[in-house]
Amino acid sequence: MTEELNIAQKEKPMKSSGEVSMVPQISPTSYYGNPILKSPTWKADIPTYFIVGGLSGASATLALGAQFSGNLSLANRSRVTALVGMGISSVFLIKDLGRPDRFYNMLRVIKPTSPMSIGTWVISIFSPALAVGIASDLFSVFPFLGSAANIVSGVLGPVVSTYTAVLISNTAVPVWHEARKELPFVFAASSASSAGGLATFLGKKHSIGQASRVSVLAAVAELFMTSYMDNKLGFFARPYKENKKASLLSKLSKASAVIGIVSTIKTHNPWVKRLGGLCFVASSAFLRFSIFEAGIESTKDPSYVVEGQKLNRAQ
Repeated sequence: MTEELNIAQKEKPMKSSGEVSMVPQISPTSYYGNPILKSPTWKADIPTYFIVGGLSGASATLALGAQFSGNLSLANRSRVTALVGMGISSVFLIKDLGRPDRFYNMLRVIKPTSPMSIGTWVISIFSPALAVGIASDLFSVFPFLGSAANIVSGVLGPVVSTYTAVLISNTAVPVWHEARKELPFVFAASSASSAGGLATFLGKKHSIGQASRVSVLAAVAELFMTSYMDNKLGFFARPYKENKKASLLSKLSKASAVIGIVSTIKTHNPWVKRLGGLCFVASSAFLRFSIFEAGIESTKDPSYVVEGQKLNRAQ
């Protein structure tokens, strides 16, 4: 008995109360070392869809704000950017679904509890509204209808930007699910930053001031929400640090955002501001891919699944 006690003391330090724990420290495992969860089969198409879709939604909202403030140049340019972005993201979405008719089949019903169902319906309203608003402004016809369409697309923009965050956080992937309260805000700030950044890069000299201010404020919010999410994740933030891809992409995202903020604030040179705008777009892209890689990594380690179940039971 004395020998067993000595071995236990060597394996685990004595507690402050003088008691010795006889229960060994173990790491959660699974049968034959296989992952408990099956990793998503998504490829780079999906995070790209997240990036372009978020940019499109935020651009429509930026366009509506610019129109109300009288900056018609920024409004028209942002609205066109939003429509082009929706066209590109639709290609990636349909490619992931495999067949175009699967998208239409999702419109047969509406499920308020399904982020995919709500997202499909929102996109189906958002895209035509963008097209009608642009056509009305371009050809100067049906101004009332065009104004209504612009308001609809601008109001739906935040939903388009964030529904993908709700979608992935509604899965069993530990890192995404545990950040379900923070991810929509991270996506919203990131989308707004990229929309303002791209508008700054593409805009004319006299119209980029408003877009650059939006991108700076959104980038600051993005940095804050990302740090807040990391702190809230605690144990589940490890994939962002231990996975090489996720860690590198996360660092690149933060560095790009800081460079964009500094270059935009510290200069009045429009070309430097445009380069800063590209940094905001890059920051958003790096962030989405970082979140994607961290989520995939978290499905490979059984400890994330087990710890998540413990936390859910405790709550």
